[in-house]
Amino acid sequence: MKKTKKTIADATDEALRWSESNPTATKEEYEAKQKSLEEKVQPIMVKMYQQGGGGMPGMGGMGGMPGGFPQGGFPQGGDFPQPGNNTGGTGPSVDEVD
Repeated sequence: MKKTKKTIADATDEALRWSESNPTATKEEYEAKQKSLEEKVQPIMVKMYQQGGGGMPGMGGMGGMPGGFPQGGFPQGGDFPQPGNNTGGTGPSVDEVD
């Protein structure tokens, strides 16, 4: 597993160094670099999730909120919004998002 973590860390570090040293790169260059990073990391992540790890080795699964959601539902009040049940809140609606 140490090799897996090192592979991911090396790939992300290399992508970050490239990004920092190429501030004037085009959108296409950034997208190509992103695709290259994803091609290196995605197979590893898929394998880890299939093995039931649910995340990076040594990270304890990290899924969800520790201890579950607070009493009363989602933070900042209210319950989890249900699809098609727009309660008219002040947040963006699907029509407002590009």
